[in-house]
Amino acid sequence: RKLKLAFSFLMTIPFAPMIYYGDEFGLTGAHDPDNRRQMRFGKQLTAHEQNVLAYICRLIKIRNTYSVFRRGDFIPLEVEPEYYVYLVCGFNSVGIVILSRNYNGMIKIKLPKFIKSNKFVNEINGLVVNSESGILTLELTEYTADILISQ
Repeated sequence: RKLKLAFSFLMTIPFAPMIYYGDEFGLTGAHDPDNRRQMRFGKQLTAHEQNVLAYICRLIKIRNTYSVFRRGDFIPLEVEPEYYVYLVCGFNSVGIVILSRNYNGMIKIKLPKFIKSNKFVNEINGLVVNSESGILTLELTEYTADILISQ
């Protein structure tokens, strides 16, 4: 869950991400020489590793689909001990990313006035989220990410 959360951040901030081989499915290792385990593919991966890989592939697809995550302007909206909300905007697109470290419950996010859209699609689960009077209300679960794209 922590690896998925870390990759959610890495794939939604501007600049080029660096992925060391095996990170995309959670290849374990320790100090040299254990840090260079042999790469595994396909059926060699456990069910858990395949799940992590599928999630990372989904994040890469989102990053490739929306250029705002590659070259947009980064604006922190809420920085709390247990969750982090930021906005990435530009190129006629707005992305809002919510990372929940250890938070379960409802949050309200006040959007900047320049955000004209009141409808967002969560690219992780496909749900539509609407803002009312410039405020998004979302339910968070621990160790999850929500990636909202303006419509």
